Amino acid sequence: MLVLRKVKDSDVRVVFDLANDKTYRAFSKNSAQIPFSKHLEWFKTRAIINPYFYIFELNNSPVGIVRFDSADGLDFYVSIVVSVQARGRGCGSQMLKLALSEFKLANFEIKGTVYAEVHRDNAPSRKLFEKNSFTMESDVQDNFIRYKFQGRNV
Repeated sequence: MLVLRKVKDSDVRVVFDLANDKTYRAFSKNSAQIPFSKHLEWFKTRAIINPYFYIFELNNSPVGIVRFDSADGLDFYVSIVVSVQARGRGCGSQMLKLALSEFKLANFEIKGTVYAEVHRDNAPSRKLFEKNSFTMESDVQDNFIRYKFQGRNV
């Protein structure tokens, strides 16, 4: 059974490894590998304080992360990383659904929108968001497509 929980301090290495996955980096806006020192600084100052940063485990092993970020406190961008071992098994869709549900519970009073930006060549990610109530809204810079969540308002 897939289990969702909030990211905690001890997850720093797991998050680092997922964030540096070659496939994930290839479809990121910045494809360079992340040095651990920079990751550690980001993790301590931004990631760990984000109340909408979730890790997923299957049989007590981490299989992915989902994070919601906002610059204005109203609209949020979701990002997801599925581990190599969990890809192609439907975990990404389950993770996204669970994370959206948890996020909506925590934000029942917010009327904003959830967006995702996906590299146009990342077919599995595009399919994941399209399958889970996101619709293509527009092309954005550097070959990224912006998707908008069409489920109930967050």
